[in-house]
Order: sequence, then C-alpha cells, then structure tokens
Amino acid sequence: MTPARECLELLAANDGAWLFGLDMVKRSRGLKRGTVYVHLGELEDAGYVRSKPGDIAHGLERRVYQLTSSGRAALLRDDL
Repeated sequence: MTPARECLELLAANDGAWLFGLDMVKRSRGLKRGTVYVHLGELEDAGYVRSKPGDIAHGLERRVYQLTSSGRAALLRDDL
C-alpha cells in the first residue's frame, strides 16, 4: 500500500471527521511522522484531501485533514 492510499484510507475510516496528521501516524501501519505531511500536501493539491487550522500546541499551529468526495472516488478507483 502506498503512503498516499494509507492516508486516504485512514481519513475514510474516520467517517468524515477531521483528523490531525500525527493521529494518522499513530493509527497507521507504516506512515512516518516526517513524511505524512508531504503526502497530505500532495493529496490536498490533487483535491483528495482538504485541511483547515486546528489547534495551537507549543506555539505551532496544527492542521486537521478531511477526505473529499474526489478522494473517496480515488479510493474506489484504486488509482493511487
């Protein structure tokens, strides 16, 4: 499974709720903390994921992520 597909599957399993990238790493089978945001950024650029500001922890803004309908369709097409 590619990291991009795993990101989308984790978001799909979250039933439309927003999810932090680090929570995705904790729930994953192989995503790494140093690269999950690279994959999420690419998925957002492709329109498969959307993000918004979450909370601020230790002076850093954390973003939350959600699967889009295009991302769900990509999972069904299995083109990741």
